Amino acid sequence: MRAHAVTIAVQHEGRAADAPATLVVDGRELPATCINLGRSGARVRVERTLAAGCGAVLRLPGLPELPGHVLDGGEEVSLHFGWEPDAAPVALRERLGQPAAA
Repeated sequence: MRAHAVTIAVQHEGRAADAPATLVVDGRELPATCINLGRSGARVRVERTLAAGCGAVLRLPGLPELPGHVLDGGEEVSLHFGWEPDAAPVALRERLGQPAAA
């Protein structure tokens, strides 16, 4: 999926979160705010400019680690998780109020 299409998918499928989070990039924990959270990705704000394409792990209380990669560089980025939306972890689907895949 192209970066722009994934960003649009996160905005449409996701839910506003505005939740404190941690983004792990290159082994460094960065304080972050999760603006929007969906099954296939998230929109995250950090106080450091991130490069497009870098790997990252999103940590949110009550959820497993959510690995992905940054689609668009900057301080507010779209993070695409490494799975198809229907394969999202059960805890993430429950947080979003969506039933687990059968």
